[in-house]
Amino acid sequence: MMQTMKDDQGKQKENGFTLLEVVLSITLLTIITVSMFGFFQQAYLFNQLNQSKTVAVSLGHNALVYLEKQDTLYSALLEHEDIRISPTLLELDEMNCKKYGLNPSVFLPIVNNVVYHMTAEIQLHQDPKLQDYLLPVRLTVHWQVKEATYETTVEGYIYNNQPTM
Repeated sequence: MMQTMKDDQGKQKENGFTLLEVVLSITLLTIITVSMFGFFQQAYLFNQLNQSKTVAVSLGHNALVYLEKQDTLYSALLEHEDIRISPTLLELDEMNCKKYGLNPSVFLPIVNNVVYHMTAEIQLHQDPKLQDYLLPVRLTVHWQVKEATYETTVEGYIYNNQPTM
């Protein structure tokens, strides 16, 4: 609200903002607002990446549980793969899923329009007493968002439901 005052010569003088002060204020406010947009964009991208990583970890856990529930997988892996010599990297694609009688949709899911695929590193247990019971598995989930490729790893075991005594 402007106030009218009289100066020393008796002329009326109005107190208020000059045009220059208003323009500078608007310019400063615009600069601050534009810099905040960059912050929100970075936060949004970070949130998207964390969301896709959370989905990948969840899919990896689901795949490990699925692998653990397969009654004949342990013996089939020992027959078909050379895991007794070195760790074996198994691409869990449709061909290998068919080979081991696995459901490919567990290992090749599409969530939120993002395609995930998995590889499993399988090896014999380091403890010779446990080699007939457990196969350590490192399941790596891969996905791509825009042009960047990401991966996360989940570890677990495949249990031998029919151990040899």
